[in-house]
Amino acid sequence: MCFLLQQYYENRLKTLDSLKATGVNPYPHKFLVGISVAEYIEKYKALSNGEKLTDVAECLAGNSFCFPLVVFLTWRFI
Repeated sequence: MCFLLQQYYENRLKTLDSLKATGVNPYPHKFLVGISVAEYIEKYKALSNGEKLTDVAECLAGNSFCFPLVVFLTWRFI
């Protein structure tokens, strides 16, 4: 089990380093929300299952009722 935790830790550090190398701050001090979840559902409900949009980015935030944590998402449709 200890080996798996060490491997997870090393993989996490590699991921953080790669994000930093591309100029992305993995721990931003604030998250700019561009649309509410209700607005997002209303805006995209006409899309069919599996349909993709290009060059669209939406920033959503909300609470997860399944887990005791806050979720911040940036979805990019490419």
